[in-house]
Amino acid sequence: MLKICAAIFKEKAEYVGSLSSDKKKVVIADAIEYNGNVYKVTSVAKDAFKNNKRITEVVVGKNVTTIKDRAFANAKALKKVTLGKNVAKIGKHAFKGSKK
Repeated sequence: MLKICAAIFKEKAEYVGSLSSDKKKVVIADAIEYNGNVYKVTSVAKDAFKNNKRITEVVVGKNVTTIKDRAFANAKALKKVTLGKNVAKIGKHAFKGSKK
């Protein structure tokens, strides 16, 4: 099971990274449950996977609308990214230095 870190504010969640550093494929969920409440994951945080050397594939959930600056910068092993249908904004240098 992939353990994630998320920041929750105003009934929405932001994916800030993974506690499982050995995972090569990361799936950013559509929503997370915390304390009995369900929160839509609407963004990937700034620097969330910056300099990550392990991930090769990322699947972004359908509720994510924003991938922030440098979210995947220098993730040198990253080869495949599947974006959810609602991604409308990709920040500066979000994928700089990755193979994608």
